[in-house]
Amino acid sequence: MSKILDALKAAEQKHQVEEAKYREYMAKSERERRNHKETSAGWVGSCARVRPGDYAMWLEDFLRSGGEITHVYDYDMPCDSWLLARIDFTVTPLYGSAAKSIIVPAGVRVEVGAAGAGHNEIFYHDGHRAPGIVPLYSDISAMLQEQVDISLYQ
Repeated sequence: MSKILDALKAAEQKHQVEEAKYREYMAKSERERRNHKETSAGWVGSCARVRPGDYAMWLEDFLRSGGEITHVYDYDMPCDSWLLARIDFTVTPLYGSAAKSIIVPAGVRVEVGAAGAGHNEIFYHDGHRAPGIVPLYSDISAMLQEQVDISLYQ
């Protein structure tokens, strides 16, 4: 009987240790989430909303400098996930639906922090460094085609 009681007691103790580790992990995760939310709120709040014309201008310059489109979408640009940097800042990572696409005008300095950029995409005007994804949306395609058509008649 003593062997059984010892095994039960050992299992209970192991469970209590695992529960304590889990609670500690969850508390740490919550602290990191809050800190991350506060940190990202600073740089996100310093940006302006992007209009389709802002991205069309970036994409036109990017293509003229030899860049390539990586993804073509048959829907309009989802402007709610796009930002225009107005001041210098360091990006903290955002993931999934919280991630942002950031256009960085010439003269504005946006750097990636030690934790990386997460799923954020950064579209620099200086040097036109390519992000991982360079999308073409249907409304942007129409804008660029119209600009090409107009320039042909001038």
